[in-house]
Amino acid sequence: MNVYDDEMEKSPFVVNKSGISIGVMGLTHGCGVTNMAVNIANYIAMTDDCSVKAIDFSGTGNMRFAESNNVVYIVNSDIDVNKILRTSRAVIYDFGTPFDISPKGRLLGTNPCYNEMNMALFRDCDLKICMNFSDNWHAGKIKYLFSDREWRKSIDNSYLFLFDKVSNISVGRFSKLNVLSRNDKEVERRIAGLMRQKRGGFV
Repeated sequence: MNVYDDEMEKSPFVVNKSGISIGVMGLTHGCGVTNMAVNIANYIAMTDDCSVKAIDFSGTGNMRFAESNNVVYIVNSDIDVNKILRTSRAVIYDFGTPFDISPKGRLLGTNPCYNEMNMALFRDCDLKICMNFSDNWHAGKIKYLFSDREWRKSIDNSYLFLFDKVSNISVGRFSKLNVLSRNDKEVERRIAGLMRQKRGGFV
């Protein structure tokens, strides 16, 4: 189900959550952000038997092609995020690839989907997933998050860094991070743990 509600208005960023929120962001284009967000939404809807909202902030609108009986896909930048968070069991965000980052981790610019409110929303999510490729040209892009003071101070155990192949990168370089392959069962365990904490809320 897709939602296009022109009457929804974007509210100031003041989060008041009832359910869980999971944000997915890419450090480079084409690394599977939308696919991951859709899969997470479907996983929660099936395993917890509840209605889930998935919001497309990527600017591509690709979520409009996703289908699921228990997932409401919202492809609209002018939405009342606070209302959705207050009335949803789970909200999954696709933040696309907001930054243009060099292979050495230098910020070259921002992409059309970038906006400060969305980045604040990402950092406030219960689970933050950053996706990337594992080859040397792409893996270094993660350095940007540690060269920027605001990102560096926000990174904690609620961040998961998903690569296509962990075996291809030197995990020692990121020994203090939750570096996983995108198919690692730890992702499901994290989500299941969040749902257990919030169980008893909205269905």
